[in-house]
Amino acid sequence: MEYNITISENIYDDDYQMIVSFLNNYYSSIYSMNQIDLRKPCGIYARNSENEIIGGLVGYSLYGWLYLDALFIDDSFRKKGLGTELLELATNIAIKRKCRGLKLECFNETIDFYIKNNYTIFYTEEEPSKNKLYYLKKII
Repeated sequence: MEYNITISENIYDDDYQMIVSFLNNYYSSIYSMNQIDLRKPCGIYARNSENEIIGGLVGYSLYGWLYLDALFIDDSFRKKGLGTELLELATNIAIKRKCRGLKLECFNETIDFYIKNNYTIFYTEEEPSKNKLYYLKKII
């Protein structure tokens, strides 16, 4: 049986969706899984008046949690409430998907922002750069 392997840095392409679908179908056939247990991506994007992305949040729900992979705000829009608004919208998505809460990872630079938004630290890791990696969650 022959095959070839390709590598993609665009993980949200059609092939990615196919792998997720295979995985969801596999686990659904073994376990009694609800829809909230299956991987489902989400993206929230903020755009300026020229329709350029100036911030956003991407993640996915899986096993009853909404995992936030990335949240970024352009420098000119920081400290104006946009990040908090994106987190609130993510919380609304988690509620609609019947998740228990949200989880994310961050470094020292953003820890205060997430704590201010009711996230709690459940684990920390020392990084070689002397920075800390924080694992946070918010129960809803």
